[in-house]
Amino acid sequence: MPDPFKKLLNPETSADRAAAVERVMAATEHLGPEAQATALASLGPPDQRTTNTLWVIVVAGLVLVSLAAVGGLIAWTGNGTAQTDKLVTVITTALAGLVGLFVPSPVSGKG
Repeated sequence: MPDPFKKLLNPETSADRAAAVERVMAATEHLGPEAQATALASLGPPDQRTTNTLWVIVVAGLVLVSLAAVGGLIAWTGNGTAQTDKLVTVITTALAGLVGLFVPSPVSGKG
């Protein structure tokens, strides 16, 4: 099987990525920080499958935190001595993080 097709059928795993980063860091350990950053940048971004998986994990985590905080807020509102301000803080922070993922960057020129 030709090499380009092998890459398509077997995308890079996190172990492959970690090994590549370790090789680059070992090869550039005697160089300055600028050279190391340039060498790491040459690895390029992760593939689309990895990026999609990361998005799902981040979004699902923020949604779960929001739902848990809302559930806690609903359950605690019946208690007269409950300090629900902390739950409101968690809710607003999680929702702001979730909304921030979908808003275009102000420096991208798309918003």
